[in-house]
Amino acid sequence: MIVLESTSGETKIKGIDASKFPLPDANIVRNMHVSIANSALKNALEKTLFSTAKENVRPSLAGVYVKFDDSSIAFASTDSYRLTEYKIPMSVAEDMSGKHTIIPDRSAHEVLKSLKDDK
Repeated sequence: MIVLESTSGETKIKGIDASKFPLPDANIVRNMHVSIANSALKNALEKTLFSTAKENVRPSLAGVYVKFDDSSIAFASTDSYRLTEYKIPMSVAEDMSGKHTIIPDRSAHEVLKSLKDDK
């Protein structure tokens, strides 16, 4: 579950059932916390959501892939025809570097609708 917090409220996003995916070799991180400006998150979602797969046949394509690096947060999506990537240059906590997640398409659309252009 992803929890987005802002001055105006809190949103909880449920992900896709983990049993539908093979377990990774690495340790699973249960809690990740990153602060990002509403306008930056809104811009990233607007630039990537259009190319997510609209079918649930391949759940990994039906969402926005988010990867955290030392100097940026990368958002990427594809419907297997188009590939979109958008990077936000910002530093993240050392323990977050290299971590990644997929925000399901429907959840990302709900987050986008709720975002305002403030912090």
